[in-house]
Amino acid sequence: MPTLPPRDSHLEQVEGQRKLLARATPQDLIEDSTILDQALKTALNYGQETNQLKHLELLLAILRRISSCLEVDTKFQPLVSSDIAPEFQPGGRYATIVANHLDHPLKVQQTRSTEVLSAAGQLAARSQALSASSNFMVPLFQGFSRSDLSSRANMSALHALLPYMPTRAISTKLLEDLEGEVSITHNAGARCSLVSDLLLVFAGVSLLPSPKQSLSPEQQDALLLRLSALLSKFQPHGTLANVTRYLLPRLFNTYPSLFQPLLSLVGPPEPVINTWVAIASLGVSNGLVEVEHLPRDEIRLALESDDVDTRLRAFDLVTGKKAYTEGVLQLIKESFVWNEALPSAGSRSAFSSAAYAFFVRLHQYITLLHRNLRRLSKQPSTPEVLKESDEIRGALVHTDDFHSWFLAWIDENLWHARRYPVFRVLLALNLLSRYLDVFGSDEGKQEMVFTQSRVEQLLACQASEFTEVRSRSRKILDNAKIPLPAYDTPATPSSRALLHTALESICHPRKTQAETGKAALCILFGVVLKHSTEKEALGFVQELIDKLEATVEIVERDLTMIETHPLHGLLGGIRDVLHCLNLNTLESQSLWTPIFHQLFRLTSRVWNVTRAVISLSPTKRTSIDEEGAGKDAHHEIARAYEVLGGGEDGEDEEGIDHTGLLSGCWRATMSAGELLSSLIVIPISQDGVTQTIWSRSEVDSAGQTFLVWMHEIRHRGTFSKLASAFALLVEAVRPIDALADLCQRWLARELETISSDGLSTTRRSAALPYSILAIVSGSGLLLERALLALLDFARVDNDKTSNVTKVHAFNVLKIVLLDAKQTKWFDVWFERGVITSLRAFESPDWNVRNVGLILFSTLVHRCLSPTRGGQDYYRSRATLASRTTFSTFHSKFPLILPCLIDHLSSGNTAEAGNKHTPLFPILIIIRSLRWSEKNTDVAQRLMRVLSPYLHSREHQVRRAAAQALASVLSPEEALQRVLETSAGSMGPPNAAHGQTCLIHQLVENQIQWDSVMGTEKEAVGAVLVGLVKEHLPGLYPTITAELIACVESYLSQAKPDTSALLDLLVRKASEYLESPTQSLVPGEEFRLAACANAILSHSPSSLDVLSLLGPHSAETVNLIVLERLPQLENAYSTKLLNRVLKLAITGQAGDAVSEKALDALAETDWKSLLKSWREEGGRLESICQSLETLLVRSKCIPVKEAALAALGWVVHMALENDPRHLPVYDKLASRILCSSQEDEAQPARYAAYKALSYLGPHLASWPSPELHQALLRLVQDDDEEIRQGAAAVIVGLAGREEGVVQQKAVEIWYAWAEQHLLKFDGDSAQTGKWVSWLHEVSTDRQGASHDSAVLAGTVNNDILFGVEPPNIFRDPLVDVAYASRLLHAIGVARRSDVHDLSTALGNTSVAPGKTVTSLSPIDDAWEARKSAMRRGQTQSKRDG
Repeated sequence: MPTLPPRDSHLEQVEGQRKLLARATPQDLIEDSTILDQALKTALNYGQETNQLKHLELLLAILRRISSCLEVDTKFQPLVSSDIAPEFQPGGRYATIVANHLDHPLKVQQTRSTEVLSAAGQLAARSQALSASSNFMVPLFQGFSRSDLSSRANMSALHALLPYMPTRAISTKLLEDLEGEVSITHNAGARCSLVSDLLLVFAGVSLLPSPKQSLSPEQQDALLLRLSALLSKFQPHGTLANVTRYLLPRLFNTYPSLFQPLLSLVGPPEPVINTWVAIASLGVSNGLVEVEHLPRDEIRLALESDDVDTRLRAFDLVTGKKAYTEGVLQLIKESFVWNEALPSAGSRSAFSSAAYAFFVRLHQYITLLHRNLRRLSKQPSTPEVLKESDEIRGALVHTDDFHSWFLAWIDENLWHARRYPVFRVLLALNLLSRYLDVFGSDEGKQEMVFTQSRVEQLLACQASEFTEVRSRSRKILDNAKIPLPAYDTPATPSSRALLHTALESICHPRKTQAETGKAALCILFGVVLKHSTEKEALGFVQELIDKLEATVEIVERDLTMIETHPLHGLLGGIRDVLHCLNLNTLESQSLWTPIFHQLFRLTSRVWNVTRAVISLSPTKRTSIDEEGAGKDAHHEIARAYEVLGGGEDGEDEEGIDHTGLLSGCWRATMSAGELLSSLIVIPISQDGVTQTIWSRSEVDSAGQTFLVWMHEIRHRGTFSKLASAFALLVEAVRPIDALADLCQRWLARELETISSDGLSTTRRSAALPYSILAIVSGSGLLLERALLALLDFARVDNDKTSNVTKVHAFNVLKIVLLDAKQTKWFDVWFERGVITSLRAFESPDWNVRNVGLILFSTLVHRCLSPTRGGQDYYRSRATLASRTTFSTFHSKFPLILPCLIDHLSSGNTAEAGNKHTPLFPILIIIRSLRWSEKNTDVAQRLMRVLSPYLHSREHQVRRAAAQALASVLSPEEALQRVLETSAGSMGPPNAAHGQTCLIHQLVENQIQWDSVMGTEKEAVGAVLVGLVKEHLPGLYPTITAELIACVESYLSQAKPDTSALLDLLVRKASEYLESPTQSLVPGEEFRLAACANAILSHSPSSLDVLSLLGPHSAETVNLIVLERLPQLENAYSTKLLNRVLKLAITGQAGDAVSEKALDALAETDWKSLLKSWREEGGRLESICQSLETLLVRSKCIPVKEAALAALGWVVHMALENDPRHLPVYDKLASRILCSSQEDEAQPARYAAYKALSYLGPHLASWPSPELHQALLRLVQDDDEEIRQGAAAVIVGLAGREEGVVQQKAVEIWYAWAEQHLLKFDGDSAQTGKWVSWLHEVSTDRQGASHDSAVLAGTVNNDILFGVEPPNIFRDPLVDVAYASRLLHAIGVARRSDVHDLSTALGNTSVAPGKTVTSLSPIDDAWEARKSAMRRGQTQSKRDG
């Protein structure tokens, strides 16, 4: 009888003993102690890692059984002390097996490990209670607390043990370290759970479950005190996000009574609104409070906040319940209003998702109301029933009112379809789509949504310049379940007008107009398909084809006519129209077959026309002389000149514009390719193998046509579109068995093309990589065939392939391997791709080495770059801890690290003549991994081969080598490496710099300072003292700078007890800066900067700062001091202020220092010094005059901008000291107004904002109309910082504290202006300038003139590329409305010239040949008439 292998027998024994323990009662174990003894022996006899899960399960059963036995009898207490406790000490066998599985890739191993730790902690606590001994798990807990706290495994271990640890064993530093990393997203959930438990522990709350889960007043106060630090307004945004997402829900679930005190803590009298609304939202969603019971003032502050996240949280707050009263619905309306202009796509998406959730809840609420009303209608009409019915009807009235309000609000935002800012219409379309997703099944709601005016607005969206606006509005129209009013049949006047405009627009050279025409055609074709016969639909398409064919004939006769008779619009329009067809029946296919074949031929004709310009086939002759001989042209522009009639050698080319011809050919070919793809794809995708329109040979011909295009066209914009179209064709063909082998044939042709050297390698092989990607994408079989061939082509030792073929192969590999659709196969081919690209550096050909380096770098970047938080692992220890370990990487890719070791050890990476070495990417690979206890032999080999590169001649190589070498050292080895360093062992300069870089990396990132003994810290400090004495200042600036950075890292990380090293560093740095090197030394600015920062970082005195700052100091030092001046409060003095003023005004130290000094003057808080400065003879008036002179005379623009902001600050301080009018105030106002112009550069506008922000406290007492005009401009500026800053000035002007959204800020300013101007008589001198300016704003002359020109047809719309307006955040009509209301409020009548202008505009007719009724919503004149009418209505309301 065969026996099982020993390993399986052992596993059976382990499992058997676990089951035996599970069945045994505590009494059984007490009576027969051999059961536990045998189980303990078996648990310690673990072998390979794959078997250790069973041992963990057995160990868990043992611990639980012993713990339950101790409740009955203390017999097992000696067993715990002798057999259990020692093995759970750091380094013990039980501790080791648990630690190894805490970060196991499989979840089950991680779970069992934490369960074992929890059971061991429980046993330790019980054993301690019985024997009054120490808790035997404390050493292991403290070991985990001193280890890497960014590791999920360590945090899980601490979380499992924490409930059973005595409070005295828990260090407060553990909580402080974790709180410092709460903002980090990586492992945020585990970190916040642990922080939550630690907060409870230090508040005196037991984590063990108990029947009474409540907090005493003392515990609550202690917990609130610690939470207040985490919820401070000075915390980064990530902290609040993680605390409210992970930490607070955990606390509220356990202690709901904590909610109200915590909400009060962040509420009035000094509310932290973003924190308040986050906590309130949590309370509402968890049922801890009702929205109606929250203070309305705080809710409205959150709804109007200038912070987008706060407004979104406020929306979640007011919509979080499932029942909506009238008051709550009013708050929801306000939230929609204040979020209507969200500038970022992310915030719009978040708001849209939140709105969708609200619509769903609203729908459920309305359904519930109707259900309850039906239920009540079947009951007797008692007073209670009647009262409840009336309440329900009232609630339904409120919800119906909300529906009406919401659609009216959508209309107001859709009205801006073709105006700026576009964010309003984007959000409105998004929300309308979400609204229809929820309520669209109701026919009544469909009729409410699809009114004639709203349908026209949605059609007008098709003329927008933004693709997203066009696509979203088109989708809404397509989803209409009722006939579109006024467009229900093709015969209505509105439909005919729309068709006429669409046919005009589709041939427009500009893409926007062409896309508009295509969309309108598709909408009308959809109406034809719904309400007419298929033959009429066929006639509709045939009319378009006839128009296309006529245009093609014109271009065939004269290619230059493609500028005035473009083809792309008709080609794209026909393509889009065909996508509306349903070809599932044989009758439909037979009816449409002639159309499809006719279009197939037309695409060939288009290519035959355009290839004369854009084809760069090496065998193509395009320039035909009179005798018929041909000659090559190697660029599209050269061929365009030949077609346009330019002479040989470029003669007569001046004055010839080739852009129109090239653009027309490129776009026509792109559209022809997309049409060809659709012609093949539509029948195959709808009817599969049974389709009858295309034969196999015709499909193959289409594919071959695409390959010709991809070989001959080298313009990226064109071939990228063609590649996408070809990919759609391949995706349709590949699933059909009868056609699938065509894909293999196309791939074989492309591989043959690569190996034939027939195509140029310029432009990264142009379209060749994308044609192969289109064929293989999504197919594992084709991908494998292609990659095997390409890797073989790319091999340097493959003598059968030329260097041209190798370059093509590498270019294709890069595109294919990095494509997102091939992500699931990336790891399979990563190893072979890396090794092949590494070996490319052996090639003598520069091109091969170049493309090999590109492939290698991109593969490494894709595999090892940080998943979150940007491109730099070295931002913090937390991000470094998220790197993949060497053992994990080596087990996944076992060939790469040995290959890298071979390259590093062979010296191939540093050959003198080889400028393309893989050294730097290799070092990046190694530094992107981290040390682990497994596979240490690989780390040792890497350490040996990396060390020589610390001596490299290249500065960056030494730094990268130091980072790589630090990554392969364990914390213990890192500490030993530093201790073994001495000043005399550093070697020559390059080696010394490399060693210093390594020590810096080890000190900053590798040594675990929490576990380092005090004597070892002192020894490291002694090493650094020796280095400082040797190399500060030293002969080599880079060594000095690196050493100072190393010392700073040591002081911040190790926190030594003595200040000897710090004192030495500051003294040596000061001595050097007193007499720096006068000769030009490479890198001297690094040494100067390091020394200056070393002094400034450690509480410098006023004399220290003065010694560094001055016209005779180095520019680098001056700039650093001035930049850090706002943080050096303890060093402020009147002498320092005078020194800054001197540098700012005289410019003796250069323009760069002068600019920085002006910035420092304005941004530093000198207020406490000004009194003593004036007592010493300082005069702000003279400073104002000097700055005004500087503004006039300086030729440096940055200095003038900084001087403007500084002058604003000085004027502010002068007015604070003596609130009398200054002559310079009006001049400053004029300069600010000039710099705030929307066509000025951003730095100039920012300087105007800064100056204005300093003058903010005086805008009410000295209300200069120029300053307020600038303020209103800046609050609508394109730059977000300027907008928000100007809004903050307005908030301060109104006496409010919390910031508001930009729209609210504009409203607040006009309300303030009304109150201010009502103080004066309408004809007084004080209001003259105000009224004149407000008249101009209310008139909008520029917009009115433009509308008039559009209506008259005198605007040239044939410009190919439009110019974006200088400000896309300002809508002049909004200002017209506000200014008109303001003038009406203060009793100022409309001026006669304004009235005449409005009358003239009202009488302006549309362009000749058109009437108002013939306009369609996509006409420019439609938009102009709409704007003119809105402007006139607004101004008329003012008169009324």
